[in-house]
Amino acid sequence: MIENERQYHVTTQRIAQFEASLASLRATSRPDHVPARLHQAMQESVASQLADLYHEVAEYEALKARQVSALELHSLSELPDLLIKARIARGYTQADLAKRLHLKPQQLQRYEATRYHSVSFRRLLEIARALDVDLSETVRLTR
Repeated sequence: MIENERQYHVTTQRIAQFEASLASLRATSRPDHVPARLHQAMQESVASQLADLYHEVAEYEALKARQVSALELHSLSELPDLLIKARIARGYTQADLAKRLHLKPQQLQRYEATRYHSVSFRRLLEIARALDVDLSETVRLTR
């Protein structure tokens, strides 16, 4: 998941590299020492990586353009990514959100880098409130 502009730029550069690699694999004939199945697998692997990068960029661009009005939460383990996506969709940088929470930007960067692993539940609620996120989820009882 792309979390900031720096990662966005790195990802777009990686896309260009993967596109060039895929074009090269498709344009050149298979070397004799490389089995056909392996050559095909290499192409499919690069194409799959490229598809993943395209998806990440599209998701980030949609969030940045504020084209997302709701984010689905299927389990509590998805909450950290949802909070990061909500920050992006609100148009806040990490520094902006840190300021709203009266934190140093580095602290919020650490929170996001660790996916809020060591953050208290109370702090998670403060972050959700600062992002104007309304969390509503049906809780199902499992065996």
